[in-house]
Amino acid sequence: MSNTITRYTDSELEEFRNILEDKLDKAKAQYENLINQIKEITENSSGDFTKDLTDFSSSQTEVELLNNMATRQRTYIQDIQNALIRIRNKSYGICVVTGQLIDKKRLMAVPTTTKSVIAKTEGEQQAMAAMAAKRKADEDAEEEEEARKKAKLVVKKPIIITKVIKKPSATKTTKVFDDDDDSELDDILKDLDNLGSEGEVEFDDDFDNDDIETTGIDEDYDIADDGGDMDEDM
Repeated sequence: MSNTITRYTDSELEEFRNILEDKLDKAKAQYENLINQIKEITENSSGDFTKDLTDFSSSQTEVELLNNMATRQRTYIQDIQNALIRIRNKSYGICVVTGQLIDKKRLMAVPTTTKSVIAKTEGEQQAMAAMAAKRKADEDAEEEEEARKKAKLVVKKPIIITKVIKKPSATKTTKVFDDDDDSELDDILKDLDNLGSEGEVEFDDDFDNDDIETTGIDEDYDIADDGGDMDEDM
């Protein structure tokens, strides 16, 4: 048969109840004292408008401090009241994480606790890990935002597209002479040779004498046209 203790005895719970009720009375008295101090400072500050600005600022700081203390005291009172409820339910002293009994010495030092030392340590480690992960995530987000801002500041260089356009090469035109043109050119060259050597050029019957330009030709040369004497016509 197991001897594992699952809860504290009624006498032990009664002992814890007496401790908690004593702490509750003291906590309520301290809370009332804090509230009275806040009221007093507030009334004195609002009634005297001739106070120095430094004094007024000091009073506001004191009121803020008292408010924080009163808030913590009110939370502590609520924790004591919850502990008293657990005593009535006979669940006081059981760790909400492990389900094991919290060490009695720990309950005497912190009667409002709901976790054992092990659970509290693990919870703190998990909390620290969660905080570290959140801090890392925040840092990554800041770095990403900074990189995004820097990327927006980078001026993009314009893309230049070059296209090589080849100019059409100049084609050399070559005049092609047919056989008739070559023959005619040969005839002209022969006539010129005859003119230079004999001073006499014979033309076809169809050639008109009026088409001949006599400028620059020596009058002593006789040009025959169908056997006729050019000097007589002129």
